[in-house]
Amino acid sequence: MSIPTPRGPSELRRGDRGLWTCPAAAALTGRRQPRPGARWTRDGEDITADGRMTLLEDGALEIEDVRDSDAGQYRCSVGMNGGDEARWSDALTLTVLDDALGKNQGPHSGNFLGKYLEKH
Repeated sequence: MSIPTPRGPSELRRGDRGLWTCPAAAALTGRRQPRPGARWTRDGEDITADGRMTLLEDGALEIEDVRDSDAGQYRCSVGMNGGDEARWSDALTLTVLDDALGKNQGPHSGNFLGKYLEKH
């Protein structure tokens, strides 16, 4: 059984700041002691705080200075440190847009086509 999809933006421009909440963690914060531990993954890999990415006390994930490499599927899970089984959220897919044009950088984007046409 999954928990609701994380809440927050699904599209951001390079350089933006993103903030996502884990609904299950938000619902449990303040109601249970000890606080539930929220865990986040991107494309199945654990996310750890690194200066740009911060795991907030209430279970939210914050990313400063969004980069192309931040695109992917994000999930959060909640479990108690004392033994409750973790439950994973449905995935939220983050797309990182070109900071100047607000368009996705990919083979079907207008920017990609424009660069191709300039070369040919």
